[in-house]
Amino acid sequence: MTRTRGLRVIDRGGGMKTRLLRDIEVSEVGMGCMAFSHGYGQIPPEEYSVEAIRNAYRNGCTFFDTAEIYSPNLSGIGHNERIVGKALYGVREQVVIATKLFLNGFEAIGRGSVYNAVRRHLEGSLKRLGRTGWTYIISTEWAACPWKRLRKLWAGSWRMD
Repeated sequence: MTRTRGLRVIDRGGGMKTRLLRDIEVSEVGMGCMAFSHGYGQIPPEEYSVEAIRNAYRNGCTFFDTAEIYSPNLSGIGHNERIVGKALYGVREQVVIATKLFLNGFEAIGRGSVYNAVRRHLEGSLKRLGRTGWTYIISTEWAACPWKRLRKLWAGSWRMD
């Protein structure tokens, strides 16, 4: 094991190296999954996206990033999370999924409860990802909630086991 800029790098030999994010072990290279739903030209067919994610896992990737807002033309909620959940079904205890909640100020502050808004979005994400007993890293898309009050009330990411 070596240290790189404060991160411990673990070489298990023969495969991809891993790093510790505090106490969560992830592959040194993660897979951002946004392009399977939004952002870089034509969206590929779901079967292609699922196979690409599975190939990344077969090649040692254990860290996958998604967000509830990633959808065709940002027109819906959960498209990308459902693809990631489907692709990683059966190997979920060997991977870490990072997702981002998309909170808007009215929903989180105008209705009086940041906690309820976060919980509602979190439950939706976990359902779309196929909740079982593995680690998620959850954060927010801050562009959607620029209000200082919300940032103070929920200034960080949640870790759930």
